[in-house]
Amino acid sequence: MIATEVTEGQHEGYTVFGSPKSARNFAVVLKGKNNVIELTGHPTIYHLKVEFIGDNNVLRIGANSRIKGVMTIGEGSRLTFGASVSITRVGHFVAREGAHITVGDRCLISNFTVMSSDAHSIFDRSTGERLNRARDVVIGDTVWLAANVAIYKGARIGSGSVIGAHSIVRGTIPANVVAAGSPAQVLSENIFWDRRQLPDGAHLLPGLGKRAP
Repeated sequence: MIATEVTEGQHEGYTVFGSPKSARNFAVVLKGKNNVIELTGHPTIYHLKVEFIGDNNVLRIGANSRIKGVMTIGEGSRLTFGASVSITRVGHFVAREGAHITVGDRCLISNFTVMSSDAHSIFDRSTGERLNRARDVVIGDTVWLAANVAIYKGARIGSGSVIGAHSIVRGTIPANVVAAGSPAQVLSENIFWDRRQLPDGAHLLPGLGKRAP
C-alpha cells in the first residue's frame, strides 16, 4: 500500500503525531501496521519516501529540520532526527532488524547511505551462526556528512565532526575531528565548523559564531 497523507492522526497502517511546516512529494509505502511518524516543532518535509517494513517502526523528525530522501525502517526499528537537521540531497537511510539510527541536532547531510543492517544475511558454514548482525548507528550533534558518504552498522560519529566526501565509516569517529577515506581515518583534531562559506584567512571563535579580532 502507498499513502501520501502526513496530517496528524491515525491512517491505515500508521499514525502521525504533530504536523509539518510544509510537505511536498511525500509518500509512505506500507508493509505492516502500528507504525508511527512523530513530527516535533513543524519540520519541513520534501522529496521524502518512507518505507515501513513490518510492524511497530518509528520515524521521528525534530523541530526546524529539513528532511528529504528514502527512509526504510523495518522489524521494530527507529530512525530519529534531532532538531535543525538539514539534508540537502536525496540519500538512503536503512534502519532494520530492530537496530536504530539516531542523528543528533544541527547536522548537515549531503547525498548519503546510512545503514544499521546489511539487508542480507551471512552465515558461518561450520556453525551456522549469523556473522553480520544489525547494530545501532549513532551520529552526534553538529556533524557534517559531505557528498557520497556511506555509514554502516555499528558506526559512532562524535559531535562536531566532519566526514569527508566519498568516505566509508564503520567504526567510531571521535568528536571534533575531520575524518575521511575508506575506511574513514582522522585527519585533523580539535576542530569546529561553520555552515557559512567564509573567506580565506577568516578566523572564527568557537561557539560564538563571531570572527576573531
